[in-house]
Amino acid sequence: LRHHALSLFLVAFVTGVFGIQPYPVWIEVVAYLAYLVPMLVLMSWPQRSRRPRPVPEVVTSTDNELAVQHALDQAQEGVTHRGTSPVR
Repeated sequence: LRHHALSLFLVAFVTGVFGIQPYPVWIEVVAYLAYLVPMLVLMSWPQRSRRPRPVPEVVTSTDNELAVQHALDQAQEGVTHRGTSPVR
């Protein structure tokens, strides 16, 4: 009786979650195989090796501080950018 209850639970679970009937017709079996076989081949196919991408340069806070200081120095010296007046 215990084995029968477990079997009924599994049938109900598989039917409810996946929609697979306990006694499928042949067209359903063919349709499942037509889907599963190409998907298994596709998922198990080895990936091609790709060249590693170059690692981008990391900008540190020191670089940012230097860029800000350079911009402030240019503004104090009266250097204009694209025809705009210096920051005062």
